[in-house]
Amino acid sequence: MSKERLVDQAYRHIKSLLLDGLVRDQNWFAIDELAGGLGISRQPVMDAMKRLSLEGFIEIVPQVGCRVKSASSSEIADFFRLFAASEGLIGQLAAERATSDDLLRLKLLSAQIGALGGWDGDNATRAQSYRLLNRQFHAELRRVARSSAVGDIVERLADRSDFYIAQSGTAQFAEHVGPAHDEHEQILQAIERRDPALARAASESHIAAAAARLHPAP
Repeated sequence: MSKERLVDQAYRHIKSLLLDGLVRDQNWFAIDELAGGLGISRQPVMDAMKRLSLEGFIEIVPQVGCRVKSASSSEIADFFRLFAASEGLIGQLAAERATSDDLLRLKLLSAQIGALGGWDGDNATRAQSYRLLNRQFHAELRRVARSSAVGDIVERLADRSDFYIAQSGTAQFAEHVGPAHDEHEQILQAIERRDPALARAASESHIAAAAARLHPAP
């Protein structure tokens, strides 16, 4: 396997640990253990760490090691303001460009998310299922927006959003499926009505609500 593919393998694995909340704020990574688990050498793991550091997920401390990067509450709040604005643009573009087939796919994904509201299993499974379906729903919105330049940027922001939620230690993904599904439905209704302004507002409101659930007002 080429060096680039080994780095990609390590990158995807470490990033999944971060987004699933399996490593938390300030935790140090055991590089040798990671490399051994993946069956690769240390170098691809370190190259993956450098890439994740550039993306803001990892802090590399020279001569010490690599740990999960922490962020202040104000930094996280500022991030979600940016994320809300970017998702608002996606919603606006989707309302301008969606086809009937696009709407059908979005409705099917939304219905799957809605079904999780009646899930009677463990919270961890529901949280993971919601996170994956939620990412599919928003990825579909980006596809419907038909702007690869904007979509690529917003996808990276979505990774950061999942990271902050995972690092918070809250049960947001498990406990707020119902409200999140309702917010998705409002976005869909605006897109179906071909109302770009309403779709933008609904999309921004959806992200603002997620941020508020992450850090409730005192």
